[in-house]
Amino acid sequence: MATTEFRRPVVASPRARRIDPGGFARHSWHYALAVVPALAITWLFNTVALYVATWLLPGLGYGSDWWVPLVAGLVFTLANSFLKPVLAILSIPFIIVTLGFFYFLINVFMLYLTHWIVPQFTLDSFWWAALAAVIISIVNGILHAAFGRPGELAAR
Repeated sequence: MATTEFRRPVVASPRARRIDPGGFARHSWHYALAVVPALAITWLFNTVALYVATWLLPGLGYGSDWWVPLVAGLVFTLANSFLKPVLAILSIPFIIVTLGFFYFLINVFMLYLTHWIVPQFTLDSFWWAALAAVIISIVNGILHAAFGRPGELAAR
C-alpha cells in the first residue's frame, strides 16, 4: 500500500518577512524611482555640455538637425553611467601609473564612442575630442555647482 505524504507549504518566517517586507519587486521599483530621474538630469546636463562644446569648438559638430545633440547627450550619458565605471575599474593600474591621465583618455574615448554610435555628431581629430572632454568636464562642474548633483536634485 502506497502512502502519500502531506507537505506543508513553505512560509517565510516572521524574521524573514521583517528583513524583506515587500520583496524584491518593491525594492526594484524604489531603485528605479531614484535612478531614472537622476539619469534624466544627468542627460540634460550632458546635452547642455555637448552643446556648449560644439558651440565653442569648430572641430565638433552635429549638422543642422536639432535632435542630434539630444541623442548624442543620451548616448554619452548612458556610456558614462554604465561603461565608464567598468573601464575605470579595469584600468586602475594605468590610471595610477599615468597619475590620472589615463582617466582623461577614457573621457575622450566616451566622446569617440558617442561619435561612433551617433555619426551625425562629428569629431574632427583626437585633439578636438580632448579639448571637448575638458570643456564638457568644466561645464558639468559648473552645472553641478549651480544646481547640485543629479542624485540630490532627483531626491527633492
